[in-house]
Amino acid sequence: MSSNPIRVCLGAMLLACVLSSPTATAQVLWSSPWTYSTPMPLYSRIGANLEFTTDGGVITGTVSESGFDRKTTRINPDGSLKWASSLYGYRNGLDESIGSSIEMDDGGAIVTLVSESPYFSGEISRLDSSGNILWSRNALVARVFRLGMNRLAYANCNVLTIADIQTGNVLWQRSFDRGQNCNGGNAAVDGSENVYASFTMSTGSSITGYRVIQTNAQGDVQWNVTTQISGGGSVADIGNAVIYVKTKTDLRALSKVDGSTLWTTPISQGSKILVSKDLSADPIVIESSSIRRLSSGSGSDLWNVTLSPCVYCGNASIIGNSIATLINAGHGLIKLDASTGATIWSTILPTEDADSRELEWKGFGGLVDNRLLGVAEAYSAGANSAHFQGIDFTSGAMTPRLTPPQTVQGFYASSLADGDDVFDAAYGANQTGRLLRVRRTNAMTGAQIWESSAPAIHEWFSSYILEN
Repeated sequence: MSSNPIRVCLGAMLLACVLSSPTATAQVLWSSPWTYSTPMPLYSRIGANLEFTTDGGVITGTVSESGFDRKTTRINPDGSLKWASSLYGYRNGLDESIGSSIEMDDGGAIVTLVSESPYFSGEISRLDSSGNILWSRNALVARVFRLGMNRLAYANCNVLTIADIQTGNVLWQRSFDRGQNCNGGNAAVDGSENVYASFTMSTGSSITGYRVIQTNAQGDVQWNVTTQISGGGSVADIGNAVIYVKTKTDLRALSKVDGSTLWTTPISQGSKILVSKDLSADPIVIESSSIRRLSSGSGSDLWNVTLSPCVYCGNASIIGNSIATLINAGHGLIKLDASTGATIWSTILPTEDADSRELEWKGFGGLVDNRLLGVAEAYSAGANSAHFQGIDFTSGAMTPRLTPPQTVQGFYASSLADGDDVFDAAYGANQTGRLLRVRRTNAMTGAQIWESSAPAIHEWFSSYILEN
């Protein structure tokens, strides 16, 4: 057997050369980052997943340096980058995206990753004020909720979990019968730290009903009710004396005392449910062509406003005693009085950015000093970029657009050693299109000899060019 050293080179966003022999431990001789900067892309395969922060900024998902990572970023109120954190986003053969995030008091966040089939893989991570990962835990869940100051609550499949917010360690769990398949769950927490969790029930591949349970902060189950209905149901939000449960066909109010159903009212399947922030905590139903406020006591309409059809109106937000929602096929924004449904103002949103790229609006929030922040995705031939727009909340007038920050990119790559050189090919994208990037590097020193880029035809082209 030959005892000659073996040089191994790995290509991706980082090129590393490792020296090994049959008798020696592998050692890294050099490493060579290979990235580039572009205006921040907005990654929205499963929605934009926006969490507006109390200082007027936003936490959202974007594209990472590696094809298998997902990056979450926190943007300051002026549009600058506070931090960016890359999370591994490929597990069990499934591609994952940022599911949701919670702003933390120290400037960090709790972030979830969820697969496109959200009951097969996922992760919860705690990030500090610089975006560093403090801990990560595998969890089949898309959303998490704060339970007091120091705990998290989340539900999926048939298990309710309470975890320590500082360590991610499980404090207690409660499991319930779920039927034959593992399906989604949801949870919510009220001001008394009672936890309400919902789980779908199934027979074979059919979802046949739902279960809703209430526990106190110590995990004692106060009540547990099941309901048979095709398609199941899920906790949507919490009122003062009721829990709102959404099914495919109706909205239901369950008593906090014993879980009994107090009323039901028909809604469309794609409706979004919000809750008013006044003392009555009434449900507000956002549908494709209307917004209506229901009585928390009876489920009857308190007001009903018809809007022009808008498939994006699920982006509506409750902001103080107002509702902000998209209208006119996503090209307009309207502010309503949440008490009466009266229109306060209506404004036309930009349909293109400064480079004439089409904008799709994703959400509105972060109201500070009378400025509302709007987030849109600017479509392009390459990476779709983020668009941040200030809006005067009193008048609806547009304020100056915020310049999106530059973020580091990389993406799919492969390497091939040839004598004393290493050739790398990488697939990436910027706002003008997809890129094939190729470089030649000295295998002994890591020094780059040359680099070139050209429009890419397919994302697998980087591997193909090296193999051929």
